[in-house]
Amino acid sequence: PAFIDTHCHWRTPGFEYKEDIDSGSRAAARGGYTFVNCMANTRPVCSSAAIAQSIMLMSSLTVPEITLVTGEGSSGGALAISVANSLWMLENAVYSVLSPEGFAAILWKDGSRAADAAELMKLTAQELAACGVADRVIPEPEHGFTGDCTAFYRDLREQLIEEVELLSSRSGAALSSERYKKFRAIGDCRS
Repeated sequence: PAFIDTHCHWRTPGFEYKEDIDSGSRAAARGGYTFVNCMANTRPVCSSAAIAQSIMLMSSLTVPEITLVTGEGSSGGALAISVANSLWMLENAVYSVLSPEGFAAILWKDGSRAADAAELMKLTAQELAACGVADRVIPEPEHGFTGDCTAFYRDLREQLIEEVELLSSRSGAALSSERYKKFRAIGDCRS
């Protein structure tokens, strides 16, 4: 069983001296947390070393790993969480290793062309499922998450249980090997 912090607020750029994703993750683990869900209003600093260590660790784990992108998954942290047996996305989620603004600034030296960049990047759940990055696109409640979402969460729970049972039938070595091969195969999403 996991102990989950669903309301994690890590420090934002400019406050790196206080906490980054690496030090925050270590502190959470020491406190008994096995999962943290960083809130959308924070942008934790991800060091390259922490991302590389996360990828190495997640590649070697011998238990099923499922990543669910619920909103915006971007930056190097997105790369780190892609090392999973199954990567699921809510239908309106986006996922990339660079923001469209950053992509536009690098490619065209003009961050205001973020919309053009987003179209090229193929970062929607549907686009990523079409090119094999996302394994499953989860339909969201018809009226969003503002009303009663009991049926949505019940269905999601059933899907997760089914996936965990399926993945748990494989050996730890097979799970790790499949994750590694899946991660290495992520690539060409050109249409």
